[in-house]
Amino acid sequence: MRAALLASLLVAAPALADAPPSEAKATGWKVRAVAPHEAHVGKRAELEIVVEALAGYHLNDEYPIHFKPAGAPAALFDAPRIDKAAATLSACAHDAAHHCGAKMPVGFVATSAGLAQLGGTLAFSACSDAQCLIQKVEVSTRVAIAP
Repeated sequence: MRAALLASLLVAAPALADAPPSEAKATGWKVRAVAPHEAHVGKRAELEIVVEALAGYHLNDEYPIHFKPAGAPAALFDAPRIDKAAATLSACAHDAAHHCGAKMPVGFVATSAGLAQLGGTLAFSACSDAQCLIQKVEVSTRVAIAP
């Protein structure tokens, strides 16, 4: 069984070459997609989408942070959009009045075994004292799905 899963992972890998990165970073922010430790066909699992405001920035509390999963043949997502209400927010170390981090759980049920690229688009805003940056960032991660 392990040999069959490994073979399916090796076959799927070349098709994933053009996928969005598992981490994106720019002035003021960093976003990453974190794969679940385990995923099995027919079982629910969760990706985690993480956004962090970097030094001198904080998340814009007035902006409706949300994540839209991209369609994937190997998974059915729980919802077409995950909103800020589902996120766990963390305060800034340098300014407790603002949030500098958000973690969003993205639930899915795997529909086929092999290596799958799962992700989507995160919309958020990061602000400094001088400006607010509104971003839409595509991010994904490879998930090994066992039978």
